[in-house]
Amino acid sequence: MKTIRGGMNLSFDRDQVREELLRTRTSSEMRGFRDNYGYIVHYNQGIPDKLGEGTLLTAITAIAIATGNYSMPESWERENANKYLKELLSTLLHQSWGNKDSFGRQHPIRHPDWHDYDTSGIQLRNRPMSKDSFGAIVVAAYYSFTSRYSDEEVRSIAYELIRKWSEYLIQFQWKTHSMFIREELEKDNEGKYLHLRGYNPFEKKFEKTSFLGPDSFMLWSHEIYALQNVAAKMGIPTSHWDVRKNINKELIQIIIDYAVPLIVDVACRVLDSILKKWAYPFEYSIQLGPDNWSFGRIVGFHVLKIPSKTREEIIEGFRNALQEIIREYVRLNTTDQLPDVIGAAINRILDKLPMEISPESWRSKLTETIQQVHPWFTGNSWYELVIFLASLQLLKTQKPAEINYTVWPYIAECETRPEIGYLLSSAISEFSGFLEKDENPNGLWAWLAFDSNIVYEQLNLIKSHDPDYWWEFAFDSAKFNDWVSKPKKEPSAKEGKQSPRLDFLILEGLSRRGHRAEFPPDLSIKLNFSPSELEDAKNIFIDGIKKTFNETGKYVKEEFSDFIGFPQRFYKKVWDATFTYTEEILTEGKLVTKITSVANGLYTKELWNQDNLKYLKRLWTDSSAAGKLIERVEIGLNDVLTHEYWNSDTAKYWKGIWSDATEDAEKMIECIIIDLNGVLSHEYWNRGPDKYWKGVWADASGKAEKILERVIINSEDIKEVVVWDVNGISSRTVYNKFGELISDSIIPWVPPIDIPPFNW
Repeated sequence: MKTIRGGMNLSFDRDQVREELLRTRTSSEMRGFRDNYGYIVHYNQGIPDKLGEGTLLTAITAIAIATGNYSMPESWERENANKYLKELLSTLLHQSWGNKDSFGRQHPIRHPDWHDYDTSGIQLRNRPMSKDSFGAIVVAAYYSFTSRYSDEEVRSIAYELIRKWSEYLIQFQWKTHSMFIREELEKDNEGKYLHLRGYNPFEKKFEKTSFLGPDSFMLWSHEIYALQNVAAKMGIPTSHWDVRKNINKELIQIIIDYAVPLIVDVACRVLDSILKKWAYPFEYSIQLGPDNWSFGRIVGFHVLKIPSKTREEIIEGFRNALQEIIREYVRLNTTDQLPDVIGAAINRILDKLPMEISPESWRSKLTETIQQVHPWFTGNSWYELVIFLASLQLLKTQKPAEINYTVWPYIAECETRPEIGYLLSSAISEFSGFLEKDENPNGLWAWLAFDSNIVYEQLNLIKSHDPDYWWEFAFDSAKFNDWVSKPKKEPSAKEGKQSPRLDFLILEGLSRRGHRAEFPPDLSIKLNFSPSELEDAKNIFIDGIKKTFNETGKYVKEEFSDFIGFPQRFYKKVWDATFTYTEEILTEGKLVTKITSVANGLYTKELWNQDNLKYLKRLWTDSSAAGKLIERVEIGLNDVLTHEYWNSDTAKYWKGIWSDATEDAEKMIECIIIDLNGVLSHEYWNRGPDKYWKGVWADASGKAEKILERVIINSEDIKEVVVWDVNGISSRTVYNKFGELISDSIIPWVPPIDIPPFNW
């Protein structure tokens, strides 16, 4: 922002500039900016100037006083605020009307002393009021009516002002002027009226004035909404108003291209937040198959919720449906009652929502919950929001004058509809930033955008100079930076010109009023299904499992566990009609555990890459109790395979060990057998210096005194067989590699010291 450097002018006094602003000037020598009608005007060479802006400046003055009277009044407000508000509002109520028609009806005018003349200098009428003053009038009435320190007379005049405007605009189809005369229908090549003239009191002559077409008098939809909301706050009936009739084609396209995606995105974020929070946890117990199938009973804790992928599909479907519905109704601009767009869009996604809750319950509860979070989704309010969003976008193409006077409908909307004001906040902030980049850091828009830096910078800028330094209103027809630099560029412009520091007082008043209230949505609101609906959902979930099992012969349950600090696990559990239960556990996509329970009661548990083993399998007769174990398979990290059996048809215990996992006979390195009589047999292959070693004991203890037989084949294929009888006498037989007997003898019993230890 360009600034003018200079020391703070300590003579700049708020009360003084207010007194001068509101003083009626009765002579050219005195200082004051109110004329005999009560309007706030500028002066030039002692003559009232800018009469065409008289209504606008008077309304802004009322806003400045009313907002300054919002907080605890200071002495000036206590003594003067209500007095001046009555006078200013009365001027707007009574003086800004004229040009009676044949029915005796008065129409809005700019100022009683500003007239239109024909080319001969004959006075035709008062200049009709264009819509640039309208928004400020509405806001002046609103702040005057709602200030807690306004008296009843002020409120009464404010009420009458809004009522009068409401009745007039409804009657004349939202136009501030519609009684066009022939002289105002044509313009020349310079954009001036061809047949109308204005009177210049300073040069005492008639001169051409800027042409104003019908659009200058037709209220935009957002301006009508602002009036409607202020009127409703005052208790004036507005439900019969149909604002949509005034929407133009240019605005419709901006709504479709710009505004609709913004509000649809808001709706989708709200729906996503609601669906994320929806979770119904419950315990359940289900028996599949016969009652005696122990693994057929499913006992668990389930959370009925919407998976992330499904939720994303729901949101995308909702987005497409909502955009299509809103765009179509905006495009048609039908005057029929607008649909419940949220409910209509939800109807398009009902088949994607969990069927445990009835579609009708989903539709009604989701619609109700979304409207609780964002009340503007109720009824036609969404249409109001898109109008304001689109109008703000269109405003970027307008001149500074339009930008300056269009701030007031937005202030009215944010004050009266805080739920819409909240959603407009980011767009207003973006627009205020756009103005700043465009050399027009407008303080009024900055206040609305919560940008206190610009507001205080502009207040301090004005206060740092004498009140006479600028001779125009800062927020008029020029960019703010041009207004700042004009005194230096055109020092002669001040000659004979005087302007009140209304720009300072309005910014100061808004600052005293404080920023408007904002009500961000309560995203903690959850779907509120009834206990009976939730119990029905639980039963539907349980019945669904039984139905799937009975109809397909199989039920599959898949779930993830995600504990902080541990890898995510995937569980797949399968119950089939053969009464077999299978459970697989995968970590990072790799199978780590598998449990199988078959119809005859056998129970198998397999592990991969756990407990320092590549593979471990255990088989029980009917459970994982140690006494029921009948088989075990283990593959170590070195690929050594161990296979064990308990209580088979041929042995109490059998164990084989192989050097690799192939289980080929030539790879066996150890075998242990305890037969049905309890006799222990222990074999080794290629152990130490021997190709083969075998011991047989009378019982499973493996103690030396219980040995019955020992067989050794050494590296030269010499086979030695030693047998002990019950009397402790042993026989020793030796064979060569061809199996031929080479030695046969009886030897005393000697406990073999090289029997390997056995722990099974």
